[in-house]
Amino acid sequence: MNKICIRGFYHRDNIGDDGVYKIISRELKDYSPTFSWDEFPTHERFDVTIVGGGGLSPWMTKGVVTKRLYGFSVGLVQEVSGGSILYNQMRDQVRTFDHIFVRDKLSYTVGRAITDKITLMADASMLLNPIYPKQPFNNKIGISPRYDFGDVTSYLNNLDNKIFMPFLGIDAEWAHKEFPQVNMFYDKDPEKILGALKGLKHFYCWHQLHPLVYCAMMKVPSTVTNGIAKTLAFRNMQENYTIDEMRHMAREGMDKLLELL
Repeated sequence: MNKICIRGFYHRDNIGDDGVYKIISRELKDYSPTFSWDEFPTHERFDVTIVGGGGLSPWMTKGVVTKRLYGFSVGLVQEVSGGSILYNQMRDQVRTFDHIFVRDKLSYTVGRAITDKITLMADASMLLNPIYPKQPFNNKIGISPRYDFGDVTSYLNNLDNKIFMPFLGIDAEWAHKEFPQVNMFYDKDPEKILGALKGLKHFYCWHQLHPLVYCAMMKVPSTVTNGIAKTLAFRNMQENYTIDEMRHMAREGMDKLLELL
């Protein structure tokens, strides 16, 4: 059986990335894969290294010693401006992957010009299964606060119908300290965060991808301020595919990765 390493920005109280990791590790449990943080070199030799999800960056492959290298549920888009797509510093390294699975159509357009070993899927977190809370937050307005971005105070009128749902552990700590008067739901399990979104009236976040993905899955209207490439790329996916289609694409991408192993 192949010796597999999963490499990414995981186990750091980041709901979005940990959701992708939960899917990959669940699907590959029979392989007993090794986990490696993305910026640390791996000195072990592996048959297969799977990088992702998230934006593809050079440090993700730093120090990797492997026979085969796959990028999974990754984004290649750095900037979307005036209809142009500027891809990131991994452009010249995309060819080093034996196959790369991208999470959005804009990344596929960019990547396809570089390599034919590329598959368009949807974000792997589309395969998560919601775990619902005992007490739902029906008709409340959800906010994903950021300690370093965005003025949340403008959203805090009428606190009875507001609830903080951070997607980062550091944001949960900051919000609890700075706004103790605001109700908050936070859990390290991505599927519990996903389930808690059901019934919300609306959701607001700052330059974050996975709150938009999770809201789309739970049919909750969402607004992102300070939109960046990855959020614009997901909105583009929403314009071109239904949620069921994106779930199917994520499943097909996962199945194709399993076949390659």
